[in-house]
Parts: sequence; structure tokens; C-alpha cells
Amino acid sequence: MPIAPGLAPVPKAAATFDSSEGVFLKSRSGWCGVALRRCFRSTRVATYIGLAVCFAATPVRGQTAAPAEAQRVIAPAVQITNLGWDDNVFRVGEGAEPVGDFTATVSPSILASLPWSRMQFTGAGQLDFNYFQRFAAIRSIDSDSRANVAIALGRLTPHAGGSWTNARHHRNFEIDFPVRRLDRSLDAGVDINVSAKTSIGLMMRRSRVDYTGDTVYLESDLASVLGDTSTVSGVSVRYALTPLTTVGAQFEQDHERLPNAPERNAHGVQLTSSVEFRPLALVSGEARVGVRSRTFNDRNAAPFQGMVTRVDLSYTLLGRTRLTLRSQRDLSYSYRAGERDYLQTGTEGVVTHRLGTAWDIGGNVGRFKLLYGLADRSARAERVLLYGVDVGRTMLRSRVGFQVTRQTRSSDFSAGREYEEMRISSSVTYRF
Repeated sequence: MPIAPGLAPVPKAAATFDSSEGVFLKSRSGWCGVALRRCFRSTRVATYIGLAVCFAATPVRGQTAAPAEAQRVIAPAVQITNLGWDDNVFRVGEGAEPVGDFTATVSPSILASLPWSRMQFTGAGQLDFNYFQRFAAIRSIDSDSRANVAIALGRLTPHAGGSWTNARHHRNFEIDFPVRRLDRSLDAGVDINVSAKTSIGLMMRRSRVDYTGDTVYLESDLASVLGDTSTVSGVSVRYALTPLTTVGAQFEQDHERLPNAPERNAHGVQLTSSVEFRPLALVSGEARVGVRSRTFNDRNAAPFQGMVTRVDLSYTLLGRTRLTLRSQRDLSYSYRAGERDYLQTGTEGVVTHRLGTAWDIGGNVGRFKLLYGLADRSARAERVLLYGVDVGRTMLRSRVGFQVTRQTRSSDFSAGREYEEMRISSSVTYRF
């Protein structure tokens, strides 16, 4: 069997840990009360965490108040990444004869923030020119852009924005072959400043996901089973606990519509609490904890109810070592026609240490789990382990780096889903 559509096989080129995954599955009757109770518990826990780590919002040395917001920013940059060798381009197992290739990605980008009278325009855009020496069929130009405008009207700040992503090489842990995916999103809302420290936000977002080109992957048509239109509306409350720390709570209601797979249509709610730290605090980033409930229109499909999290926090130790922790737990639609969705959980840690004023060295390790069959006690899973090292030198406005990364997957479904991939590459970043 060929390793990819339209590509002939090429001759072969030259510590895990588990954690129990609790899944809360309830009958449709009475789920709302359970969701609210769990949401309140999650909100209370996140608030306690925010209070307990307020010390992390202490300003850095010499900083006594929140920094002034940048009024005008235009920041272009150019990156060359993945310049090197990938020994398993299609992420296949040993039985499918993995093949390697020389790769490179050139990415010009721009970030802008422009004020005009009471309005503030922000935007970002990036192009990725993906090159493969042997496999010209998967060369591509990917784009990712977003824009937003906000108008300050006293206590009211209405805003609107949108994003556009047209990419072939933004692969996730489940789908290995580079299939072109088109994401479009529009959003609008208004923020209301109730007091100097408290604000209330209302929002609505509509997004669309489409797969184009050759969309068949392992006997599933991605355009049919993953082509999705999503509508989300919500309300949030934010409170500035300190100049560098904000806590909040959010409620969102979503509707998912898949025109080519109506049995996957679903609706649900999500209640989360959050704590945010500004970049100049000792700890920076955001943590969200909450509960999600999803019910499918197909009455034979069991609903989901459980905790969801998203954490991205960084801490700078002694001004030289930066520690970053990323964690997530949430639902995603699956390409498997019989599975509908899966629960993805995982944690990744990143350490970067500066050696003097020019050199830096870093490493990362992450463990992710994709849990299927949430209504079945004998649920099956796939596990992804990734790790790597990075050494770089900063010169004026540029950084040159060398990276070695490795990624493996084990599967309860079949040995054909297991793979090992190693990438040896270099990178160059220049900021104008």
C-alpha cells in the first residue's frame, strides 16, 4: 500500500509514563446541575490558586507599576526553520517503510499595532514557504493572518476581528499526512468597564473549517467528517487583582454543524475560571480551568462532561533561566468515523538558559495522550512523546540556532499507527 496518495514508496532511509484519565459521563437528564456544581468548584479552585500565587505578580526588579501600553508597533521579521533532515516525513511505522527528506521553511511575518483617534488596530500575518527536496508534491505555501479593531467609547469598548489560516503543514497528533486545511473565523463583542478594576465582556464568534485537495486519510474523507461550522457566544467577567494579575470567569455556549456528517452535530456549554499574569511579572502567562459539556444530536451517542484545562505559564529564574509549563485537556473531533471525538491531554515543559550575553541552550519534553471511546470502560488511546534540545547564538537583531528533536507515538489500535521521527535542523531569525 502506498505511503501517501500519489507518492510511490521509496526505499527505507536510514521512557514513557501514564496517568489515569477521569472522564465524567452522565445521562442527558440532570447534566446541567452537575455541570454547574463542577464549574463552581473549578472556579473556586482557580480563584484560590490566583490568590495563592499573587506573589508571582510582583514586578521585576525596578518595576513599581504596570508598564505603559505600546501605542504604535510595526515589527517585521524573517525566519528560516526546519533547515535540515527529517527521517520520517510522513510519520509512518516500520512496516510502511518510512522515508526521509531534506526540508526547509522560510517564514516572513509582521506584527502591527496602530492607534488612530479612539480606535486601535492590531494585526499579524505570516507566510510559510515549505520546501522538500525529494517530495515536490507536498511543497506548499501556507498563510496565517489575523486582525482586530477596537474603539474606546468611555466605559464601552466594542471590538471586531477575524482570522484566516490556509495551511497544509499544521499537522496535529492524530493526522500525520499533510492535508490542506482552511480555517476562517469572525468575531465581535463589547467590553464594559464596570469599575477601575472590573470589566464584563460579551462576545460572539463564528468559524468554519474546510479540507481541500486530496482529503482522504486512512479511508476517511476529512472534508466530510471534519468540515465544521462553529458558532460560539459567551460572557466573561475580569477583575484586576493587582497591576500585573487579572482573575476572571467565562461562560460559553457553542453549536457545531457538520453538513456532510449531520450525526456529528453537537451543542454544549463551557464554564471556566482563569488567572492571567502580565509579561513583566515574575510569572507570566495564563491558566484556565473549567468544565465542558457536549451533547450530540444523535441520541445514540453518549454526551461528554468533564474538566478542561489550558495552561501556559513561564517563570524567569535569576534573570537567566526561563521555565515554561504548557498543559491542556480538551475535546477534539476525530477523523475516525466511528469515534466522533477524542479527549486530548498532555503536558510539556521547556527550559531555556542564557550563557552570557550571546549564547543560550534549551530543551523540551512533552507527553500527550489521545483518549477514544469515552463512553466505554475499555477506552483505547494513543500516546505521543516528544523531546528535543536547542542551542543558539544571538547576534545584533538575529539568532542562529541548532535543534535536534524526536517524536514517537504508541497506539492501542494497531502497530501501523506507531512511528518514530527524528529531525536534525538549524534555524535563523532576523527581526527588523
